Amino acid sequence: MDNERAKKNFFKALKAAFKEDIGSEDITSAACIPAKATLSGRIILKQWGRLAGLPFLEPAFQMIDPAIKIKLLVEEGTIGNAGTVIGTISGPARGIITAERVILNFLQYASGIATMTTLYKEEIDSYNPSCDLLDTRKTLPGLRSIAKYAVRVGGGKNHRDSLDERFVIKANHLAFIDKKAKSPILKATEKAHKYRSDVKVEVEIGTLSALKEVLKDSPDIIMLKYMNSHMVKKAVKMIRASNKDIYIEAYGGIVLDTIGAYADTGVDGIAVTEITHSVQSLDISIRF
Repeated sequence: MDNERAKKNFFKALKAAFKEDIGSEDITSAACIPAKATLSGRIILKQWGRLAGLPFLEPAFQMIDPAIKIKLLVEEGTIGNAGTVIGTISGPARGIITAERVILNFLQYASGIATMTTLYKEEIDSYNPSCDLLDTRKTLPGLRSIAKYAVRVGGGKNHRDSLDERFVIKANHLAFIDKKAKSPILKATEKAHKYRSDVKVEVEIGTLSALKEVLKDSPDIIMLKYMNSHMVKKAVKMIRASNKDIYIEAYGGIVLDTIGAYADTGVDGIAVTEITHSVQSLDISIRF
């Protein structure tokens, strides 16, 4: 997913979030803050982490009031410590106060993902710098493009964004293949190629016996799911001996403490759910 698409989807999500948060009007700000009052402040990082979403800040605030201005003091992807001043904000007080919470929510969410991605990628790189860190489809509904953008900022790469981008044949699909088929896996890959010959085919396997079967067809990508690192290493040797061009991906139950062992097996990529599924938002605030 490119950055322009991410930007478009971000503002679509932001528009919905503003509608949800504001309702018809921010009645408290309207009642208490004079219409011509202005406000200025600093955007502060309150803990160590990597920042993502900074280019969207000013246009996001300007959705509420075009007169709001932000001056960024750090670049996108900056790794900062507690107390780092991200930038300054100034403009109409009502607009800033009304927009603040929603925009910070998005910034904190994206930065949390970028930070977690960085931690995982650094661990991978200490064992195998050529190994990719991949995200998954385990993202919050409506916020996938933002999450995947943040993964890229953090040094990771995107797996498929949507179900139409790649065939990923799993056990759920094999259960519906004709029982008379000698090899359900090969039959499934055959069906995939016939349905869309221009799309890559990925096959998920969990045993070495299943791997032997799938190697008869040589799909574009093989996902080694819920295998321990020792089994993954054996699988990598089998795949490389059969076809050096197959992209090998490890997935399932892999956490920060174990990802190094998987990277050391020689896989091309490791998919991790934690970087988008259960990440903690980074603590960022605006001080006036």
